[in-house]
Amino acid sequence: IAQHVEWLVAQMRSALRQHAGSGLPVWFLVDCPGQVEFYVHSEGLATVVKTLTKQLRATVTMTHLCDAVVATRDVPTYVSTCLLCLSCMVELELPHVNVFTKWDLVVMQEGGDDDERCNYLDTGSFLDEHFNRMWANGRTLPPIAPPG
Repeated sequence: IAQHVEWLVAQMRSALRQHAGSGLPVWFLVDCPGQVEFYVHSEGLATVVKTLTKQLRATVTMTHLCDAVVATRDVPTYVSTCLLCLSCMVELELPHVNVFTKWDLVVMQEGGDDDERCNYLDTGSFLDEHFNRMWANGRTLPPIAPPG
């Protein structure tokens, strides 16, 4: 997509000209494939975003959709999903909204109600659970070396 960014800008400029007299705000929705590796390990999307921002003076915001059925399967998967969202935020340097999708399927799958599932996603309990397991196994965190 980065190789054809000029074409994309030209198409967007044309659409802007068509709607210039309407007085309504113009929105462009760019849907990207679900392979997040394309965004985290490549400069392609970041290049497109920077070009759109500069050439069209556009305000760009990212919405990262996460499958709640997968993300809430267990603690490691939830933490992994959070880190993935953070990686995208850092790589693209955009205002960012993370959204869990398919939440209704999580409730149906678990057979509980929303309040029960929200308690499961309390990150404080995740950390407590992890440190309690470490303590029970006799492991400790490595000491922090003094500076200098």
